[in-house]
Amino acid sequence: MHPLLILLIGVVTVIGLILVLRLNAFLALIMAAILVSLLAPGAWPAKVARVGEAFGSVAGKIGIVIALAAIIGQCLMESGAADRIVRSLLRVLGESRAAAALLAAGFVLSIPMFFDTVIFLLVPLARSLWRRTRKNYVLYITALAAGAAITHTLVPPTRAKGRLMSTSKALLIDPSDMNSSRKISPTATGTTIFSRAIARC
Repeated sequence: MHPLLILLIGVVTVIGLILVLRLNAFLALIMAAILVSLLAPGAWPAKVARVGEAFGSVAGKIGIVIALAAIIGQCLMESGAADRIVRSLLRVLGESRAAAALLAAGFVLSIPMFFDTVIFLLVPLARSLWRRTRKNYVLYITALAAGAAITHTLVPPTRAKGRLMSTSKALLIDPSDMNSSRKISPTATGTTIFSRAIARC
């Protein structure tokens, strides 16, 4: 079976289990992973085992960090700290620029932290902001994710620098151009474009 078809089946399985059957996201992901593994090439006895091995490898590398970030995010919500931060942002920047504040926060925090960790830390802020304004929830989530993604993928030195170099080679881009003062910074360009998009909303 073609790899793209297997990928499509996996994505449809995840979406269907979560949205249609209302299954827990973790269970949906595990079931989709097993299905994809069964459809992929390889020896039958090893198809289910490799799902467990892959999950254990990922959990061993970043699972503890993400779990701690989730705990901190929940503490921010239940202690009222997230709401206080949101009130401070609104007081300094104004409600109309709240998305830009989340964009900047994601951009800065993603330098020393994993992208996943930044998302877990800042989503409670976006939720608290939405509770106060009752609008633009998708914009707030997109803004913080974009800020974290820009830094994580384009700003050396971050944890994704190795992936940046691999991507630049695949796209036939000289990595040295990323830091050249004679060229336009892709990070600045991406930030500018997204900020303009926010301004139009």
